[in-house]
Amino acid sequence: MRFLLILILFLLSTSTVFALSSNELVKTCEVSLEKLPVAEKQEEAIRRFLDAGTCGGFIGGVVAGINLIGAILVNQGGLKNNLICVPPNLHAQQLVNIIVQDIKVKNKKLGEESAQIAIYQSLRKRYPCG
Repeated sequence: MRFLLILILFLLSTSTVFALSSNELVKTCEVSLEKLPVAEKQEEAIRRFLDAGTCGGFIGGVVAGINLIGAILVNQGGLKNNLICVPPNLHAQQLVNIIVQDIKVKNKKLGEESAQIAIYQSLRKRYPCG
């Protein structure tokens, strides 16, 4: 119960720092999943690279935060295993694609939520530990 409270506090605190809905995350990340255009203006290329960086950085930050909280809770005896166990051979682009697809499916069924919660739920469902 204690670990759940800590996780909820973390996820709520990060959403106030950088509030991003799950739909906004999908929109930003889809840019990094598209094929590169044959020709584009410099401004378009910069925007695409910034969106791809925002997407990867945001997801990477949430994953790092979840792993940090999990490691602390394991260390304190609150959990036997970490909260998520993402395979080490999974590439960042694959992880982005998986999370985006999970969010799209979930949002169609249940509606929009914070990006942090959506990322956590996707990872917890696909990569639970133990």
